[in-house]
Amino acid sequence: QGFMPTGARNDDDETEEQHKDVDQGKRGRRHLPNCSAMQGDRCDKSCAQRFQEMDVERLGGTGEERHLNEERRLAHVAATRAKKQTGIY
Repeated sequence: QGFMPTGARNDDDETEEQHKDVDQGKRGRRHLPNCSAMQGDRCDKSCAQRFQEMDVERLGGTGEERHLNEERRLAHVAATRAKKQTGIY
């Protein structure tokens, strides 16, 4: 993506630079307190799925749905401002 992102960010996409100090097995992941990944093993509690479900419930929709809603909102604001500046509104 260029200067202005046009697509929804994938929560799994992360760069090496962002996590160069973090253990390879746990990079960018959230885990429940009783998950084996907290001790350096593999995740045994399906933490990613559980946190994703919590985010959908808390934030209202998937990341892509929220991104599309924000794009619609910004397009509406731009159209409304354009109408006001041209005297149509």
